[in-house]
Amino acid sequence: MILSLCPLFNSPRHRFLQFAGLAVATYLVGSLGAGTTWASSKQEDEVKAPSGQAQETPSEPDEPGALGFGLGIGFGYGVAPRSQQTGTDAAQVEILTLEPQIRLRLERFGDGRAWYHGDLEGTLQGLLVLNFAPDTGVGGGATVGLRYRMMREKRIQPFFEGGLGIGGIDFGLAAQADGFEFFIEAGVGARYRISRSMALAASLHWQHISNAQTFLPNAGIDTIGFMLAIETP
Repeated sequence: MILSLCPLFNSPRHRFLQFAGLAVATYLVGSLGAGTTWASSKQEDEVKAPSGQAQETPSEPDEPGALGFGLGIGFGYGVAPRSQQTGTDAAQVEILTLEPQIRLRLERFGDGRAWYHGDLEGTLQGLLVLNFAPDTGVGGGATVGLRYRMMREKRIQPFFEGGLGIGGIDFGLAAQADGFEFFIEAGVGARYRISRSMALAASLHWQHISNAQTFLPNAGIDTIGFMLAIETP
């Protein structure tokens, strides 16, 4: 990249943003291609469907084991739910997170009429994190988890999810040692299906980073924020 040749753009923050921008652009190009394919098949279905019997919402593949993909971008502010975090720089972080995601449908619950009807999905997520405060820093890792997505036959689908993983950070904090860390995440939100092959998701997101006392100091980092994602159902 041309920008990487300029010292002004060689900071960890700018390198991260360059990578994030490239990843988002690549995913969007792929999603547009998938959307074009869906639009073509939808036109064929409309020709075959009797007049007045169009579906209210786009359908999804029904087979178990179906894969879905996504790319999320989130931002979280440091909080201090535990006394050892109060007044420390670990509670002052401002973290941007980029999360590529793979989902695997595990089980379907309900008969389609109950409010809890939905799909249980396994998730595998990569983590790229950039900290803006009180100083800049970077980190990364991966998590595995579960998501339960309700009302799958509707255009708007509530969900809740959680995950656990490992990684590392280089934040330069006085209250949290750099290096190996555990990542714990949880969120609640909703998806909006815009086509058979694409959906938008928004969620309230909690993230915890600590090393289980393997290194000191270990006050732990907790953030609360939001996550926006584009996904293939």
